[in-house]
Amino acid sequence: MAYCDRCQRGFPHDRAYEQHREFSHSHWLCESCNVDFASQESLEQHYTNSARHHYCQECDRHFSSVEGKIQHMEAKHWYCQECDRPFSSVEAKIQHMEAKKHWCCQECDKHFSSGEARVQHMEAKHWYCQAHSKVRSPR
Repeated sequence: MAYCDRCQRGFPHDRAYEQHREFSHSHWLCESCNVDFASQESLEQHYTNSARHHYCQECDRHFSSVEGKIQHMEAKHWYCQECDRPFSSVEAKIQHMEAKKHWCCQECDKHFSSGEARVQHMEAKHWYCQAHSKVRSPR
C-alpha cells in the first residue's frame, strides 16, 4: 500500500499514488528532476534557481538552452545578463546599469569590463562621438 506523507492518505497501489501526486493541488512536480514541491511558487523557484532549467519566470516559459533563455530575456524583458535580472522598462535597466557600474553598449547590448572599453567599442562599431556623447551617422 502506498502512502502520501504530505496528505496523510493511503492508496491501494503505486499507480493510484502517482495519479494522486500528478493531479493533486498539494503536489507540484518537476518531472525532469523528479522532485515534489508543496506549492507552485516553490516549483517556480526551483526552476529559477536550478542550473538544469532555463526558465523565464516572467512568461512561465522553458527554454532548451541557456542561450535561448538569454536571447528571450534580452528581447522581451530588458535583461541584465551580469545580474541575471529582468527590468520593467528600458529606463529601469539603464538606471541599474549605471548604478552597478555595468558597462553596456546601448546600441547592441554588449557588456564590457570598463567604461573605456565600452567607448572604444562604440567608436569603432557605432560611429560614437565621445565629445558629444552620441552616435553619429556614417558618412
